Amino acid sequence: MHGFAAVQPVFLVKQRNSLPMTVARRTFLALAILMQPAAADDLDPRGVEFFESKIRPVLVQHCYKCHSADAEEIKAGLRVDSRAGLLAGGDSGPAIVPDKPAESLLLSALRGDDYAMPPDGLLPKQVVDDFEQWIAMGAPDPREGDEPVAAEPQIDLAAGRQFWSFRPIGNPAVPQPTDAAWCATDIDRFLRARQELAGLAPVPDADRRVLVRRAY
Repeated sequence: MHGFAAVQPVFLVKQRNSLPMTVARRTFLALAILMQPAAADDLDPRGVEFFESKIRPVLVQHCYKCHSADAEEIKAGLRVDSRAGLLAGGDSGPAIVPDKPAESLLLSALRGDDYAMPPDGLLPKQVVDDFEQWIAMGAPDPREGDEPVAAEPQIDLAAGRQFWSFRPIGNPAVPQPTDAAWCATDIDRFLRARQELAGLAPVPDADRRVLVRRAY
């Protein structure tokens, strides 16, 4: 009896611990399998055809210049020349969330919600709708490859020192604009000289009534 009493707690502890460990292992393995990216051979051919005909050409034409391995400078740390690049995203986070268009920053950018992509003008609505449909389909993409690593941004200290706020205070010569009669102070001469370079003309002086209304 003494021997059984001494062994029983150990047996119960092992029995209690064995089931959770088994369940945990099975759950982990199931999640690992589900999270594996689909191979190109496993993709729905209709999804691949949709990507190749409606999505990839747009990415190549409008996005690769700034967001691919061939870009002179990868903007915002984002690469769209692979599925891994879209999933990894850039400085703002993942570019796409498969099956969830509302959470995909790429679609938000194409719509011009917070920032516009491409920067030279929004794409036609039909193209944006195609991207929404593609993401809702699970973003099928046969492009394979490892997750791209964006180049580390390099700080050019010499160029940075040329920015106006980092340059030492100087005493530039006062310009002499053509319309010198408009100028009452040297500051006016600087302003008028820049206006003339830009082809602009100053507005007439406000009268007393306008000044009072503005002040009020």
